[in-house]
Amino acid sequence: MELTETVKNRETYSRDKVSWTTAISYGLGSYGANVMYAFIAIYLMLYYTDSLGIKAAAVGLLFLIARLVDGATDIALGILVDNTHTKLGKFRPWILVGSILVSLTTVACFLSPDFSEAGKLVYAYSTYILWSVCFAVIDIPYWSLSAAITQDPTERSKVITIPRIIATFGFLTVSASTLWLVKFVGSWWGVSLIFSAIFLVCMLITFFGVKEKYAVPRKERQNFKGFWLLLKQNNPLRYLLIGMLMLELIGTIRGTFQLYFFIYNLNAEAALAAFLTVSMIAQVAGTIASPFISVRIGKKNTAIYSSVMMSLSCIVLFFCQTNITLIFIIGALAPFFGGVGQIALYSMVADCVEYGEWVSGNRSEGMVFSLNIFKTKLSGAIGGAIGGFCLSWAGYIPHTVQSAQTALWIGLFFTLIPGILTVLSLFPLAKYEITEKRFFEILDEIRQRHHSVKEIAS
Repeated sequence: MELTETVKNRETYSRDKVSWTTAISYGLGSYGANVMYAFIAIYLMLYYTDSLGIKAAAVGLLFLIARLVDGATDIALGILVDNTHTKLGKFRPWILVGSILVSLTTVACFLSPDFSEAGKLVYAYSTYILWSVCFAVIDIPYWSLSAAITQDPTERSKVITIPRIIATFGFLTVSASTLWLVKFVGSWWGVSLIFSAIFLVCMLITFFGVKEKYAVPRKERQNFKGFWLLLKQNNPLRYLLIGMLMLELIGTIRGTFQLYFFIYNLNAEAALAAFLTVSMIAQVAGTIASPFISVRIGKKNTAIYSSVMMSLSCIVLFFCQTNITLIFIIGALAPFFGGVGQIALYSMVADCVEYGEWVSGNRSEGMVFSLNIFKTKLSGAIGGAIGGFCLSWAGYIPHTVQSAQTALWIGLFFTLIPGILTVLSLFPLAKYEITEKRFFEILDEIRQRHHSVKEIAS
């Protein structure tokens, strides 16, 4: 019944269709951003330890401090983005300026200054933290832009799906080519120039190829008080962020233990790369399938049912730990359903923008998406710490055969425990109230308000 009413509501408005030119232009920005992010995330530590000569423990502390600074910066940038109103739009100016800054700071990170050990560490702190801040300058406006391209729920899912798919190829490009390029070019600095150029071209395509159709200036300037007010008033966003935080925490912990499961429990380190490849392909397949599923059963149901299936996949895998064929088959189901749910969840975040505007009268794309990005960084930091603590607690000893008890816990943290914990995420997700029918009701009320304001002004 609800989906039938949703179709009627959609027909009330002209279809807010997004052209493939716009969708691809937007998606290419994600490719460039993920080329840059993957280059830093995968290889910067290796460069610091093996080329710049910084000790691994010092690098680990640097990354932790940078994440803390980065998290605080996200909220401040969300406020600045919400207060932006220019002829170029609300988000595109940040993408333009930020892309230039990220290119410059990436190259700076891979320079090799002839400093003392302490001087090199200071240089690494300065350039990496500056890079993290500059990357947030493009990341928050980029994802905020998705809410300004279209207000059609189906088209919005498409707008978010394409960048998520293309992002995978950004990671693959970097992981497959970087070490070869370093040998071919002869320096990390030279490779950073190549990736920075690719990134800059992709972001410029997004800047020129995507227009902001629904960038509404705020009636009141955004501030830190508005951040708390947003969380208080926007119930769907609050429940959604809690549910997504739990899912991402579980994913980070499970991802930590899958490496040790293959190396020590299965003694099949060679199969690990194949399993990760299969998992990535399965996740992309889920990402592609997600919009089609959401059209039929709604985004909220897609997110909930995919989490249930992901949970069941992990639980069933617990009973198949000795059969590597079944591990590949069943193990691919979790990332597949994770991909299905991820697109639905990110599209639901975008819908919270309209809900917030309906409640408060002010549109807060920057704050909504900065909170989402902050949540992801927080889950990665906490999940990584929990994973390391649990691995130590289980009695893990590197480069040796693990005890039966340690192997048991490694298997549990890869299979049964994530499966059970995933069920807990269903409780906050079930409280998310913006169904497709409700979204069109909210959208209708917002448009009526705008119409009334225009009539009074005229």
